[in-house]
Amino acid sequence: MSGDLNPGAFRTVLWDDFNQGYDAANWGEPYHGGVYWNGVWSWNAGDVNVRDGEMQVTMTRHDGGWWTGGGFNSLKAGNVIHYGTVSFDAQVDEGHGTMTAILLWPASDDHWPPEVDILETPGRDAMHTLHWQGPGGGDWYDAVRTSSYDPSEWHHYDVTWLPGLLRIQVDGRTVAEWTDHIPDEAMGFGVMSFVGTWHEEWMGGAPDASTPDVVTVRLDNVEMAQWTGADPWARADAAAPAPREPAWLEAGSLPLSGRVE
Repeated sequence: MSGDLNPGAFRTVLWDDFNQGYDAANWGEPYHGGVYWNGVWSWNAGDVNVRDGEMQVTMTRHDGGWWTGGGFNSLKAGNVIHYGTVSFDAQVDEGHGTMTAILLWPASDDHWPPEVDILETPGRDAMHTLHWQGPGGGDWYDAVRTSSYDPSEWHHYDVTWLPGLLRIQVDGRTVAEWTDHIPDEAMGFGVMSFVGTWHEEWMGGAPDASTPDVVTVRLDNVEMAQWTGADPWARADAAAPAPREPAWLEAGSLPLSGRVE
């Protein structure tokens, strides 16, 4: 939890350091079966494992060039929050044509968006994206794409989600912040893998000969906490952070925004 927040205003819903293996009471069952919409990989429960005291989600190349990938989400076990905080440690292997999304996803299965991509890893970059439903039900989004840190190394991530504020921090530094289009419904936390096709240039295209046969996402020390409605800031007289646009913090950062029908 971010150091400027009042711990007494949040109630832990889920904590997992993965030292006891895969706990279905926290995560439900991993995704399994079904070809992803781009037609080049399928969900496989065997790509979700706890090893060495950490969650590992893999993207695996099989004979013939077919790929499988893993995914899971706490909402499958009924563990969701509606405003609150999420913190975790993560490391994502580099692999051309592959990436991960560590995200908040709506608990209701009858619509999408919203979606909060706490971390996506297109190419060698990190990306943080807020999706919301635009006019006509389209997917509108705002994204911060940055090379200011390396997601293939271990980092600590904090998410603060409150009415009027969504903030993502990496190792205590704010990398993205929004004050508009904040989700206002219950959401679960999870991880999904992704394998690209040649035309998905935004993430580097398809895997090639340089891509490892197994690309791994590592996750540890996950905490989800529900906001209780109490003053979320550390002192009663402390003002909330001043509203501002998403943070393009470093010279290597590239803001993206747009609409997908």
